[in-house]
Amino acid sequence: MNVGVYVLNRNIFENKIEEKTFSFENDYLNKYVSMDKFMPYIYDGEFIDIGIPEDYEKIKEIISEK
Repeated sequence: MNVGVYVLNRNIFENKIEEKTFSFENDYLNKYVSMDKFMPYIYDGEFIDIGIPEDYEKIKEIISEK
């Protein structure tokens, strides 16, 4: 289980579009963590866990308002 939140440049996935399977952990993290290409980011805003039904409904409302 991974409980991390990642901010990534979406361009890193461009060459993965045509592949049938892709594992973020195996195909990306395992490769790049050892290259020290990560840095922490402290976020002090609200966290919404969309794995909880009530929070999932909450985020759907927030998104629909924008």
